[in-house]
Amino acid sequence: MLNRFLDHIKRFDLLEEGSTVLIALSGGLDSAVMTDLFVKSEIPVAIAHCNFGLRGKSSVRDEMFSKKLAAKHGIPFHAKKFRLGGKTGKKISGIQEKARKLRYDWFEELCSGYGYGCIATAHHLDDSIETFFLNLIRGTGLKGLTGIPVKRGNIIRPMLFATRNEIERYAIDQGLKWVKDESNDSDAYQRNRIRHHLIPELVKLEPGFRGIMKKNLEQARMALDIQDLFTDGLMKEYLSSSGQHETVIALSRLKKSPHAASFLSALFYRLQLPLSFTESILKVSGSGRKFMANGRVLLINRGMLHIRKMEEKIQPDELIVDENTGQLMLDTGLLEFYKLKKNREFVPVKETGVHYLDAKKLVFPLMVRPWKAGDRFRPLGMKGSRKLSDYFTDCKLSVFEKEKCRVLLSEGQIICILGLQIDDRQKISSSTTTILKLKYHPF
Repeated sequence: MLNRFLDHIKRFDLLEEGSTVLIALSGGLDSAVMTDLFVKSEIPVAIAHCNFGLRGKSSVRDEMFSKKLAAKHGIPFHAKKFRLGGKTGKKISGIQEKARKLRYDWFEELCSGYGYGCIATAHHLDDSIETFFLNLIRGTGLKGLTGIPVKRGNIIRPMLFATRNEIERYAIDQGLKWVKDESNDSDAYQRNRIRHHLIPELVKLEPGFRGIMKKNLEQARMALDIQDLFTDGLMKEYLSSSGQHETVIALSRLKKSPHAASFLSALFYRLQLPLSFTESILKVSGSGRKFMANGRVLLINRGMLHIRKMEEKIQPDELIVDENTGQLMLDTGLLEFYKLKKNREFVPVKETGVHYLDAKKLVFPLMVRPWKAGDRFRPLGMKGSRKLSDYFTDCKLSVFEKEKCRVLLSEGQIICILGLQIDDRQKISSSTTTILKLKYHPF
């Protein structure tokens, strides 16, 4: 067992030389055996034990056992009691997820505070097989069918090479002690029902089931690696842009491929979007169709699929600008105001987001607000007025870009579309003496 343990660590390059491993020790069979193997390997370790108090005296017993085990081997020991809270009758799955987050957040704090290199959990092959079936039932993609990853960030699983039976035989042969978690016997947990009922039946059908599943999980991981490489190519081919606020897919070009559905599904999988949307999106013709999923908005516009996070409204519809305003923070950007004296040497600088208005034609206070349907203005150089919606169409703005447009008004009249255009009636001329310079920095 010890040689297999070390070979597994070496094969997957789980440890950095000289770093200390933080062992997640529950006191149960699996983590007790893992601790013993680390000790015999003479790898520097520390122990962390979480007490959620869900099993009364048994929780206290588990903590005391873990503390004594650490003291026996002279290992640094950390323990923490957690209060899960919540209402009585809360779903078990919800409690488990909350406990998991609290546990790993604390482990990360310990690593940061004490300089531990990684966190070792005692998940073994049977756990990984159970995870496969859990994810299969839930309908996850290929990633979910790879079982438990050997390494994820700074979390390592050095026991995934062994089955539960092998771990128990080792513990008995070595005379190790551990505590029993009674919750493992309860069928209240879906994982336990798979462990107690499904897997034994599969072993009856095929005695070598666990070995076969080990190969299946390895092959699924290889297939996922290949899929990742393939998706990297798709990202380069069909992602028009990808930034902090927006991802754009060249949908019209992707549709020309005979494998459009598969390609879009692969891209959605990488972007963590529901694959069920792909068929509906590929059927859309024209622009303006929106979809909402996973806290994001998907918009089809001019042959492109725009994907953005949903944004909460963080400011009023209308903001007032008085004569002393120097800066105004909007939900869409920063607007700066400068008063300038116009002389013969003045030459307006053409710069994106910069506008020059005749200050004497303005009546304060001014107002900034989102544009509205029916809004009109007179574009610079034109005699008649135009609807903003028509102007935006000429500018080929997407729906997202239109939603972010803000207008500046004087006495109810639009004098500027921030970042785009001023009203012709507010332009500077030979008679202008004072200029209001606007500088808009969109987010």
